Amino acid sequence: MAKYRQIHTSFWQDGFVLDLTPEEKYFYIYLLTNSKTTQCGIYELPQKVIEIETGYNIETVAKLLQRFIDYGKIEYNIATKEIMVKNWIRYNPVNNINILKRVVLEVEAIKNESFAKAYMSMLPSDSLFDKEGLIRGLQGANKPLPSNRIKNKEEGIKSKEQRTKNKEQGESSGSSNSDLNIYLFMQKCGFVSISPVMMEKINADIELYSLEEVKAAVEIADNAGKHSYSYVRGILEKRRTGEGGKHGSDKQSDENSSANDYDFSKYTG
Repeated sequence: MAKYRQIHTSFWQDGFVLDLTPEEKYFYIYLLTNSKTTQCGIYELPQKVIEIETGYNIETVAKLLQRFIDYGKIEYNIATKEIMVKNWIRYNPVNNINILKRVVLEVEAIKNESFAKAYMSMLPSDSLFDKEGLIRGLQGANKPLPSNRIKNKEEGIKSKEQRTKNKEQGESSGSSNSDLNIYLFMQKCGFVSISPVMMEKINADIELYSLEEVKAAVEIADNAGKHSYSYVRGILEKRRTGEGGKHGSDKQSDENSSANDYDFSKYTG
């Protein structure tokens, strides 16, 4: 969370802002600068927090939220208490690698999936990291393989041709947000807490094995009731060496796999 937010001086000359009442201008500035704002402009903001921070009563808060929804400036999800500022990215572009990394984490944490999809659709094509760039960030293609994951030159490092093939497979599979976001996929499979350290491991494994292989291993672990990423890595290694099924085997063999096919107690300690 940033400690401050900037508002361009042209804000006051914007045609929409000029037509707002003083109360609406104050509330709009609050939505752009409050303590819960994020880099992607989608964040959790309970109405009780708005009430406390603005001084408005709950009825006024609800009225103002609905007014800005009607203006087409925001969306608000009551169930998740999340707000999406629709034109946020216009003034907060994804234009460097540090912002990209932050946005990837924030998009992964969004509870309302339609908000995450909407953010992807609003990303301008002339951004330094366009839609494909953000997709590659979500898939981990921007992260190099950590040296401690290389067991030896012959087994740990794939050939350049194989790496290129895996990367192309990962990018070509990204036709929907659920496929692109491996973190959301894992959460749906019961991996509730995904730390930044775990994200680095996941990204490294995607580059080493491919996105589809990681997803297959996650599904096998979920079916076995094991939600430790060490267990997933054990499955990946077994599949790579041929002990747990052919690497890159078809979908049917994955579906028929069971917890009894794998003995990964050493990875769950």
